[in-house]
Amino acid sequence: MPDIKLKCTDCGQPFLFTEREQAFYAKKGFNTQPKRCEDCRKKRDEKLRRTRQEKSGGSW
Repeated sequence: MPDIKLKCTDCGQPFLFTEREQAFYAKKGFNTQPKRCEDCRKKRDEKLRRTRQEKSGGSW
């Protein structure tokens, strides 16, 4: 299973879906490939975390 070059849906930059990541996804039962590069995933996660905190009225 070779590395796969994908294009991030957010920033449009290419990123690698490594053989190791593919094995992890398969082990977890995920049937899709990632859509975002690592940097954009982190930015999206942080944005979602802030949104949840604002809705809950503060930090944990």
